[in-house]
Amino acid sequence: MSKPAQKIVRTGQWLYDEAVWRPVHVVRMNYDFWYEIAKVDDQLEPGEQPDLNADGVCYYLLYSNPGPKPWWPNESGGHSVAEAMRRAEAALPSTVVWTEEP
Repeated sequence: MSKPAQKIVRTGQWLYDEAVWRPVHVVRMNYDFWYEIAKVDDQLEPGEQPDLNADGVCYYLLYSNPGPKPWWPNESGGHSVAEAMRRAEAALPSTVVWTEEP
């Protein structure tokens, strides 16, 4: 595996309880975060492989303001930025207002 890399590629906000704006970030990683956690914990299924796209990356969702790296994502977003955005929009209780890439 190449050197692990994480980068925020899209940022949005959603309204919590109709009162407080909360962040959501799409994070590109060049490794399968949850696969690596399972590997370290000796929890991989026989033959299990990382779930990366053709470019060797995966997109994850982060529902907080990022602190220092490495970031611990809240959930997988999928194999593309668009898929991750759709998953965030489906999971959150209000509309997500997306901004351009940071």
